[in-house]
Amino acid sequence: MERAGGLKAGFAVALHVSLTEYDVAMERRVRVWAEVTRPDQSTFTIPLTRDAEGLYSTGFLTTAGGVHRCRLRADGCASKGASFSREKTLTVGSI
Repeated sequence: MERAGGLKAGFAVALHVSLTEYDVAMERRVRVWAEVTRPDQSTFTIPLTRDAEGLYSTGFLTTAGGVHRCRLRADGCASKGASFSREKTLTVGSI
């Protein structure tokens, strides 16, 4: 996720995730999404889409001043067929 401090409400937040296995972008079917909690505690979920280089991306607009919490999640199958899940929570503040 790109960090940006002190954004005004209505600014764009870009989310980027890379998933690798042994330093190589994962080629198998993977599902990546973000669960975003707004400052008023309302939530929404958005999928991240994979580009040709294997980077997953999406974005959203901040809606109000305060902290937006972004829980980035992924699940799928590794190269040997074992299932996996990963998550990371990041925040962005807006004024």
